[in-house]
Amino acid sequence: MLIGIGLLTFMKPFLSVYVGKEYYSAWKYTPLLTVGCVYLTMASFMATSYTVHKDSFGYLFSGTFGAIFNIAMNFILIPQVGVYGAAIATCISYILVFVFRLFHTRKYIQYNVNNKEFIVGSTALVLSAGLMFIDNRFGFLLQCVILAATIYLFSDIWLPIVRKILKLKGRR
Repeated sequence: MLIGIGLLTFMKPFLSVYVGKEYYSAWKYTPLLTVGCVYLTMASFMATSYTVHKDSFGYLFSGTFGAIFNIAMNFILIPQVGVYGAAIATCISYILVFVFRLFHTRKYIQYNVNNKEFIVGSTALVLSAGLMFIDNRFGFLLQCVILAATIYLFSDIWLPIVRKILKLKGRR
């Protein structure tokens, strides 16, 4: 989630430099796709339970569930709202795959999403995505504040990882 918030924060400034003016408007789709990607990443992590327990049907069924939902929503939303429809359908289908696997893998492992990290992270992610549509410096500033607050709030998680990586790198 932290990486997703970071991507959302710097996507518009990055695209303004990296792509031509005719492609810059692509930033409008990145909030939905980034949020969806974060949840798909967590769903992919949960899918390891299927692999460990040799439940290829669960893996196939959950992925197929998301794909069918995505295709159906594309047929409904694209004629209504164009490319936004595809982004919305993809985001929602990825979140649904996450929710499906959250419940379906409980027979193997119980993931706790009723905690500060998940709730605050999800809220910050969605807020950051929404703030992308405030197309001025104030919106960007608010995104930076959310990113900084999230970095601080989750430092007890990521800081030991960074220290360990730096320690390993120093040994070489």
